[in-house]
Amino acid sequence: HRLVHTAQIPIIVYGLRSDFKGNPFEGAVWLLTLADSIEELKTICDCERKATMNVRLDASGTRVREGEQVLIGDATYRSVCGTCFYTK
Repeated sequence: HRLVHTAQIPIIVYGLRSDFKGNPFEGAVWLLTLADSIEELKTICDCERKATMNVRLDASGTRVREGEQVLIGDATYRSVCGTCFYTK
């Protein structure tokens, strides 16, 4: 943020707001706090509502509700709407 405003260097970033448990990523909190503008990339849940949350699925497609905030490799992530996040 400081570099953008003191050195006039444009910076564009991309990130998720929250993890598979609905908790914010620390970096996302700072990005949302300091951003001069925010452009949301929209996606659709399987139920056809706007997806705003993420769920983690194991290898068999079962939703995972516990574990490390970031897991790369043996996990699949799906974007879902708030209703599906809390009820499915």
